Amino acid sequence: MSVLFCSNMNTIDRSLRGVGGAILVLISPAGLDLLDRDVMAWFCLFFGAANLIAALSGWCFMYSLIGLNSSADAVADDAANPLEKLDFRSLRNKSALGFGAIAVLLATLYAFEAFQAARDGALHFEIKALHDVTEIVLEEVEHKLEALPPSEGELSTRMTSQQLLAALYHFDEPMFLLVGDSQGWLHSYKNIEPGLAQQILTSARSQLQLPIAETEALIGDRHERVFHSDTTPLFFEAEAIDGTFIFMPHDVELPGLGVVRVVLGRVSTSREDALAEVAQHLGLFSLIVFWLAIWGAVGVAYFIWRYVESANRRVYKLATTDQATGLANDYALRELMENGAFFSTERDMKIVGMHLRNLSNIASNTTLKLLNQLLSELGRKLTSGMGEDQYLARLNDGTIILIAPEEQLQVFEQFRQSVNEVQWVGDFQFTLEPTEVQLSYPTDVDSFESLRTAVSQLVASAKKMRIPVLRYDQSLMERSDKLDDYASEISRALHQHEFELYLQPKIDMDERVIVGAETLIRWNHPQDGLLAPGLFMDVIGHSNLRSQFATFVIEETALMAKKLRAEGYMIPLSFNLSADDIFDANVQATLATVAKSLDLQQVPHLEIELIEAQTSINIARIKEALRLINWLGYTVALDDFGTGMSSLSYSNELPVNTIKIDKSFVDRLLVSEGTEPSIRAIMLLAEGYGFNVVAEGVETQEQAETLRRLGCRVAQGYLYSKPVPFDDFKLLCSSAELSCSSAAGSNTA
Repeated sequence: MSVLFCSNMNTIDRSLRGVGGAILVLISPAGLDLLDRDVMAWFCLFFGAANLIAALSGWCFMYSLIGLNSSADAVADDAANPLEKLDFRSLRNKSALGFGAIAVLLATLYAFEAFQAARDGALHFEIKALHDVTEIVLEEVEHKLEALPPSEGELSTRMTSQQLLAALYHFDEPMFLLVGDSQGWLHSYKNIEPGLAQQILTSARSQLQLPIAETEALIGDRHERVFHSDTTPLFFEAEAIDGTFIFMPHDVELPGLGVVRVVLGRVSTSREDALAEVAQHLGLFSLIVFWLAIWGAVGVAYFIWRYVESANRRVYKLATTDQATGLANDYALRELMENGAFFSTERDMKIVGMHLRNLSNIASNTTLKLLNQLLSELGRKLTSGMGEDQYLARLNDGTIILIAPEEQLQVFEQFRQSVNEVQWVGDFQFTLEPTEVQLSYPTDVDSFESLRTAVSQLVASAKKMRIPVLRYDQSLMERSDKLDDYASEISRALHQHEFELYLQPKIDMDERVIVGAETLIRWNHPQDGLLAPGLFMDVIGHSNLRSQFATFVIEETALMAKKLRAEGYMIPLSFNLSADDIFDANVQATLATVAKSLDLQQVPHLEIELIEAQTSINIARIKEALRLINWLGYTVALDDFGTGMSSLSYSNELPVNTIKIDKSFVDRLLVSEGTEPSIRAIMLLAEGYGFNVVAEGVETQEQAETLRRLGCRVAQGYLYSKPVPFDDFKLLCSSAELSCSSAAGSNTA
């Protein structure tokens, strides 16, 4: 969302700068030239061009000054680094510097414009005064010209500069007087150095744009002949080293002389007057404007700094906080481990993670609001009383971890108690059923990545082994790493026939006869050798190859059954499927094809073993699928019986033929007094519903004798045989120790 907002602001910002820059360039001298060619006009041109460049390239003076950019790449970089912190002090200083520079520029521009306005005003009054003076001088010049004798030739031959100078006798200030007709020009000046006069005359001639031809006639100290021009300005200025003169031409028609042009020039004081005006009247105001601009810049910079800092803190808090519990999340923990001083290789820290197994059930049976209240209350309870050397975080997979010094045993015990106790939200109570994992820093993990990976793998292993607490073990981690490698090799192994079915016999303990066998998958890995199903079955179950793998198991088991039948052994074989498998259309089609090829409806010697816990996923669908399987001719066995939560409540509703007592009951048979009553209850249940019973994992003769005493006849385990390849299984069938039952579909199997 923030990236989209930044992208939209970037587009709006650059669009506004582009449009504004185009307008400024359009009205500047480079466009329609709507402004006078003064500083403001050229400033508009420069500022408009700068904005156009900024809009096209993403570069901007203010952005670059404070280290920002409005380009698309910058937005992408911000998205890739959402937790990057800004140096707020540097941002504040740079913002103040940038806006201060703009304030100084604007204040300077204002002062210059104020000076220009004052000078224009002074020049206006100066021109008016010069016009009045020119009228007076013009009367004197007319009087003297009219007194001249009529004659032909240049004006300079009939009048001297001294006569012309007499027209200026009323004035004591430096002045120029030029008089000309169609024949030439005569000039005179008063209170001006000759060198300066020459500079002024040269400048004046360039302003009048009149060609000059010098003659040898001397008028004053120099006589110049200038051809007459019909184009003359109302007034013009002539620059010199020591000052500026302003000239005003007047044309007058005299009898006998024709049109005579009289040009009067005097020293211009408009600049001095403007400076005096600005200094006297605008100086204080300009200072106030400059002071306000600077403080305005500081205020804007301060506002930006505080706003950006506040917004960044809010975004940073959102980015580093788990929204459900209010605890720190992955980002915060990563930053702490990479940049903080909390972790030190010289101090041993203990890490305890709690994965809430029951959270998914709570989420499916309650409202989202209630779930959020539960997690929020749990977060508040866990953080209350936390010390500075203790750290709580919730990882992305939902595991809550506590990190504290190893010696703080009471802190970890309180953490366990808070998570394991019943959680109350209003009138509702919940149990979280946490899986606990334990590891150490820096012994077991030394970085965030290793910590997150280890916690995830330990939680997965603990769930798989069905144990509530699991300590870090390097061999376990290596095995988990192998699973990641195996996931990418499953497809190749299927196509290259690396999987093989082994057979483990089911024995009638009274008759010592093989009454059935279970097919168990093995992987002949080219590098790691023979792999047990525990190393790869979970990977297959969560992959897209699950259906293909189940089809392989069904077809291989059917092939073995045909081979055994050809050898004269009518031994029922069982194979394992998951609940997902029996719902799969491809698997159902394969089951139907195999049932028809083996005529299972007449000789039901294939059995499907389904883990009991999976039958509680959707009882109605499971019941329907198993009825179809029964109709095809397969028998059904519930594997790991006794470990499910609702065995007695729905087992009688399912079309089941056999129940297999889980190995955990057999292991505890001789060491736990409560195990025998549990097995008796299972035997009574089986007898009442007409189920066959098989005990799994029998490894000692004492276990076999106890099971026989409790009424169980069929066993499966290492006491009799481990899973063996097909050829070895045939040898078992013909051995003297064990023999095979010839009765297909025996009730004891």
